[in-house]
Amino acid sequence: RQAPQDRHARDDYQCEGGPSSRTCRAGSGGIRPRPLGGPQDRIVIEPFAVRLATERKPKDAQDEAAAVISAGREAERSRDVRALMRADSRFHEMIYLWSGNVIVQNSMGLNWHHIRRTMAEVLKVPPVSAPVWDEHAAILSALLDGDAAAAERLMRMHIETAFAKLAGPEASLR
Repeated sequence: RQAPQDRHARDDYQCEGGPSSRTCRAGSGGIRPRPLGGPQDRIVIEPFAVRLATERKPKDAQDEAAAVISAGREAERSRDVRALMRADSRFHEMIYLWSGNVIVQNSMGLNWHHIRRTMAEVLKVPPVSAPVWDEHAAILSALLDGDAAAAERLMRMHIETAFAKLAGPEASLR
């Protein structure tokens, strides 16, 4: 099963230049831009962002991280999907902000609506969404400890896991 934001990879689209290409030909022969923020983009951008965030986090990072994880765990306990979406968005946006990289912030911000569709699919199913907050906590723990390599690896695994839950284990981001 294909992830909703991954429509560009359907058979009726032919992307030129590989998965990082921003141009795909639709079956009708027209050119349509492919939205940034799909899993192939996220697998590159988010680990990079968390690496930068590890080096550039603010002085109050510990408190902000604790508040985000607390909000996410509370939303998970109450099964409030809207609150889960807000907390998940807050987690990822916090990483983008802490990265201090305007390109990361702008690129991911402009395409957040594409990412939200995927998140909604993952977060609305309790057995699928439950591990998300443990994954987020592990990423933040590594980040706050200054272990950029571990934070980057955990972020990559987080994105790959979410993609596999939606697209099936045989799907690949590579």
